[in-house]
Amino acid sequence: MMAPYVTDGDIIPYEEIVGAAAALDPGSGLAAVCRWDDQDRIKLAHTLPAGLLGAIDGGAVPARHALLLDHLIDDDSRRLQYLLAATDRIRKASSDPSAARLALSRTASWIRRDVPARAQPRLATRLLAWAAERGLDGHIRGAMEPVVRLALEETDRWQSADPPAEALTLLDDPAGRNWTTLAADATLLADALVSGKQVRAFISAVASAAPSRQRVAVLTVIAGFPERIGADVTLPVLAGCVTQWRDWPGITEWAAAALPKLVTRHLTGLFWWQDTGQLAGHLRAFGDDNTIRRAVLTALPEVRSALTARDWQSIALLLGRLCDPRESAAALTALLDGKAHGVPDVPEADISSSSQAGPVPLLLWSAFGHPRREVRWRAAHSARELLSQADQLSATRLTSTLIGFLDQPDPGPYRDSGLYFYQLSAAAAMLSALARVATDRPEVLAGQISALVRHATSRELPHAQIRELARQAAIAAASPGMSLPEGLGLANQPVACLASRKRRHHRDARAFSEEHRYQFDQMDTIPYWYAPLARVFDVPVETVAELAEGWILDKWGLSQDDWWKDTRELRDQRSWTRTSHRHGSIPPEESLRLYLEFHAMMAAAGELADKGQAMFIDSWDDAAHGPWREWLQRYLPLSAGTWITSLRGPVPAEPRLFGHLSPLEEWLTLSAADYNRALSLADGSLPDPVLVADRTSVQRPRAYSETSIMSALVAPAHAAHLQRALAASVEPMDWRLPAEGDDEFEVDHDPYVLRGWLAETLESGSSLDEHDPYAQGIRPSAVLLPGQGFRRVVRASLDSTGTRLLGAEGAVLARAEQWADQETRDTSAVTSAGSRVYVGRDQLLRYLAGTGMSLIVEVRIGRHQRDAGIDGTESGRSRIYLIDSSGTVTAK
Repeated sequence: MMAPYVTDGDIIPYEEIVGAAAALDPGSGLAAVCRWDDQDRIKLAHTLPAGLLGAIDGGAVPARHALLLDHLIDDDSRRLQYLLAATDRIRKASSDPSAARLALSRTASWIRRDVPARAQPRLATRLLAWAAERGLDGHIRGAMEPVVRLALEETDRWQSADPPAEALTLLDDPAGRNWTTLAADATLLADALVSGKQVRAFISAVASAAPSRQRVAVLTVIAGFPERIGADVTLPVLAGCVTQWRDWPGITEWAAAALPKLVTRHLTGLFWWQDTGQLAGHLRAFGDDNTIRRAVLTALPEVRSALTARDWQSIALLLGRLCDPRESAAALTALLDGKAHGVPDVPEADISSSSQAGPVPLLLWSAFGHPRREVRWRAAHSARELLSQADQLSATRLTSTLIGFLDQPDPGPYRDSGLYFYQLSAAAAMLSALARVATDRPEVLAGQISALVRHATSRELPHAQIRELARQAAIAAASPGMSLPEGLGLANQPVACLASRKRRHHRDARAFSEEHRYQFDQMDTIPYWYAPLARVFDVPVETVAELAEGWILDKWGLSQDDWWKDTRELRDQRSWTRTSHRHGSIPPEESLRLYLEFHAMMAAAGELADKGQAMFIDSWDDAAHGPWREWLQRYLPLSAGTWITSLRGPVPAEPRLFGHLSPLEEWLTLSAADYNRALSLADGSLPDPVLVADRTSVQRPRAYSETSIMSALVAPAHAAHLQRALAASVEPMDWRLPAEGDDEFEVDHDPYVLRGWLAETLESGSSLDEHDPYAQGIRPSAVLLPGQGFRRVVRASLDSTGTRLLGAEGAVLARAEQWADQETRDTSAVTSAGSRVYVGRDQLLRYLAGTGMSLIVEVRIGRHQRDAGIDGTESGRSRIYLIDSSGTVTAK
């Protein structure tokens, strides 16, 4: 068993431990990665790279397979570092550079597609520099250089925040300010999003100009700045002043007295903005190392509950700089005894190595059962890539192992045995991945169809979600002509519907008795989870609760006592913000209580269907779907062959979407050039492809914009009249260009014709993969494409993703794309999201000529300053364009 060791400056070298262990025995190393994450010691993403690289170096995991597990690393910078290290091992293992080039292409695609725009230039620069040093940059340079050129200098980044005139006046003349107004002045600058460097320089300049006899008072004022100014501003300024004024009477005494208060007040915010070496240097201005150490340890009891695992590691690193190794170890032991009951050992090698499953399948199975849904989806992406790209034999073996886990209660040493493993959640997440693989590469699952059918038709565990995912995978994996069990196509669904269309139990969602053996959440679970299922069958919600209660207590042998004492919730007082299922929402993280109540609902649903309980169908219900399918779809991916992330594309390499924006006052004033730019018109010429629909939003400090483009067909005889009328409209919200089949706004009174031609291709509504981190902000309902009229004329067909129209020979005639930057707490960042529809210019003009129509296009742009008294529903102003069959463009 490997014991952790201590060095000065690096108290717990988690990564070194994992790397060394994985090189000797990959099972031990990767099990430690998972268990430490499970125990909230250190995030999986921090130690997984070292574990995987160790497994590669030890020869247990091929580098080309380990590379595909990068989805589990949620820190973009760490992920790039890992990808480059793994690619280097691929490069050195073969004289043929093609495999390394493929790995670099994949990395470049990840940066463009999934990394926030604000971080893409930095990562792209690193990637190109690394590849160029090894002569491997040629094939990725074309994709990366446009992004590298969009890098913002630090000064530009802060200029984009557009400080108000008041803030600029302060920065221009700090000597004109008095130290007595420092708190108000610093707050104004912080609220104006002025850079920390500029704020520190301003405060230091004002403090230095204060009379010598008032220096202690100046320090007191700075130390008492409001929290939002931040320790990254306050502490360096105080350290600089104390160092400069140390010989002045009262300064040393003030510093000694202030240190404990400063540390207690700012301990939770000291570590995210700088390394511990720089932090230790600032703190040493106030006292010697023993004094600082005592201040840190004294502050811990008060702030303990607010510290994250990363904070604890940073505190340990700081103490390592302040103490000798023996004292560091003692201090660390005291910290961890209160936080996490000591440092975990790496699991013994012979335990994990004895498993026939192997380290990679066990790592995936552990991640599929992670409390955070994001991690489950990351595991699904890795599993999909592994099974889609591995050779047939390797993929078949991995598939067999994964499906075998459906009958295994836990991942062994890859999870803490004292914490409940969410096996049913793991099964659903894994089957989501396998159903997608069955669509992409059915031969990989062909040998597992009988196992999938067994789970799809199981009455021992009639879990509606798991059965449906297994059913979809089995059907997708079956080759044409293969004989499947009779009735599989209709399995896992009710077989009858009620004759009566009059509902009997439509008002009893909250009429729930408290006389139950299990205490259900009556605020959210009963009315928002169980009641909708009860309405599918028009039964009392009590019926669903009684069935669910039986599964929790009698079948699974659990009760509320288990979640009352659940270690995960007890160790994290803030977990409720991540596990709240308010109004029936599916939260980003699962607690044991949610796990039990959700999966008991799924088992109850399957039990009702198996008992022959008839569905209730209202007179207005869509017979093609029915209430059961509508209820169940919310808990399934968008479709077996399409995840929401399939709809996501890269952020267009346009300067405004990467933060290159003019000063706020100038930006708020629109010109004709802004509209032409939105439509990509160059000198009035029609581009190829043509942008025919768009919805783009840009968020910037203190302001935001919305740009929308919509188009429709118009008869040429009166097209110019309509164009002038729409351009003259005072209120754009009074009209809209219609979509195909929009009877309310379409006009057909010859010669006055206005006809929609764009249509939605995917159904809206919530689905399981909304928790996919790559799908953040992407909406299926935003996908528009030319509708049936265009498709008939140009003989186009919809592809499997629903995002492209293909010609007879597979040429792309039209495409829809979406992107969305991830949310950020950085208030100075520029972010964007959008959806666009492009049609090939030649195809569009031939279509217009063939139908005898013109295209009328509305470009609407709204730019608004926040907190400026503007109604949030204001729609902006429009410019109307006409495009005729020759490609001539006119604007009003």
